[in-house]
Amino acid sequence: MAITTDESIESIPTLAPQIIVHQDNSAFPVGITLDETKYSLWSQLIGMRIGARNKVGYLTVEMKKPRPGNPNLGTWITENHKVKS
Repeated sequence: MAITTDESIESIPTLAPQIIVHQDNSAFPVGITLDETKYSLWSQLIGMRIGARNKVGYLTVEMKKPRPGNPNLGTWITENHKVKS
């Protein structure tokens, strides 16, 4: 183990640790203001986000809404709301 002096420690830049939490319902900061000049970029970013959340089927209607009484209806409604949020 090497012994360091205070002088060598001060020369090392310190960075705050980054903590990344991946959750299905986590916020997705796009960092752009949506307007007519940035729609294409915004659309690509949102498309990637929805794809990463495995929710594309809710937009393409591949994930059809179950009929009332189906035990999967509640899950479908929740997942559909996630796509909208």
